[in-house]
Amino acid sequence: MAQNNLHIEAKKVLKQSFKNILSYCKVIEGLISFDEKTDEEIDKYISEAKKHKNTWLGYRELYGILYNQVSDYLSEHVKGKRWETSDDLKNIINAEGIENLSDKIIAYLESIPRKYFVYFELPSVKGIGVKEINLTDDISFIEKLNENDFSEIKIPASGVGRMGLFDLYGSIRKEQLYIRIQTDGYTDGTLDSSAIKKAYSRFKQVFLLAKLSKVLIETKETVTLGLGQVIGSYFNNPQVFVVDAMESNAEKNYSISLPKVVSDYVSKISINENILKPNEYELFVEKFEDKDALTPNDKAKILKNRFQHAVKLLQTSDEDENVKPIKTAIEWAFDSLTNDNETVAFIQACIGLEAILGDEEEEPQKSLQNKLADRCAYLLGKKFSERKKIKENLVKLYNTRSKLIHGRKAELDEEQRGFLKFSQSILSGIIWKEISYIENS
Repeated sequence: MAQNNLHIEAKKVLKQSFKNILSYCKVIEGLISFDEKTDEEIDKYISEAKKHKNTWLGYRELYGILYNQVSDYLSEHVKGKRWETSDDLKNIINAEGIENLSDKIIAYLESIPRKYFVYFELPSVKGIGVKEINLTDDISFIEKLNENDFSEIKIPASGVGRMGLFDLYGSIRKEQLYIRIQTDGYTDGTLDSSAIKKAYSRFKQVFLLAKLSKVLIETKETVTLGLGQVIGSYFNNPQVFVVDAMESNAEKNYSISLPKVVSDYVSKISINENILKPNEYELFVEKFEDKDALTPNDKAKILKNRFQHAVKLLQTSDEDENVKPIKTAIEWAFDSLTNDNETVAFIQACIGLEAILGDEEEEPQKSLQNKLADRCAYLLGKKFSERKKIKENLVKLYNTRSKLIHGRKAELDEEQRGFLKFSQSILSGIIWKEISYIENS
């Protein structure tokens, strides 16, 4: 992508740094070792690269790119003898190789931000029989109906858990629902890398909105796996597959794991079949293939109807100041819902309330408390008595939150545990109310 090209002067600085680094690089039984003499040059390379790619890359990622590019080049050069190789890198790939490798690293840096597809598995959610349901240009529900569907998604065996006993590569499971997020940036295989962080943020939004719209519900049923899915399900973790859209080599794809508390919660969620039935209005205005026995396409149409509020939010930019507080609150709500520590979950829900109801300027504690309580009461209360009750409970809730934050309490006591469900319920209600305003505006 031409707009990502580095300036000619930046390329000169980087190339000289790479040539200096690679000239002192050693290979010890196939492992890459950068001589300590190159520390200054590595810092110079990272400093220069961050001037141009700081949005997507930090120190760790830039060091990793250098290491991985050298490692890949070495593997290609020695052809199967990698782990028998020990020498200075310049003696193995010669001067021309140093030159070529330096150019290759620069070309890779220029390819950033890269495009990725990230597939989040919902292990207890069976599909409805439709290959792809697009919510936005970059968010879809996908389901593998036939063996050839999504055959391009191949994950090396070392990076996947749930796959067939004799498969060299894992892939998405048949008739299973996944949330696919298209994202950009860079990923080094961690949740903290820019591309995955962005995709995970979007996943939290889609997941919570699906739950608020009652498309997804909690279930206590366990996931039944066939023999082909037994390996790796020992950990019962939903798989997250990452596919680099700019790479044709499947070895560059991989899977990552969500935090355990998140995996445990996501694994308890199933699709709500009752919500995928048409209401009276839909029966009147929508054209269904079979109203009496809904087809997969009919169910997909209803599912998209249930997401009509959510889609309006998901289509807006993350930088839109009008919706940023709502998206922030959604992520805090998700974190609270999936956290198995009640006290931390309560504080996360309170932060979500402040994100969506508060203002950016600093305010005295009492003033902020009253403002949040008033706003919440008038958003959710339909009559005076309801608003009064909501406000009274919000004040109590905020007092409890303050005691925890300021160290006067270590955890919620038995009497205060009801505030956890109350805070989560209130936060969910406000989020849904605010989203409806977006659609109506």
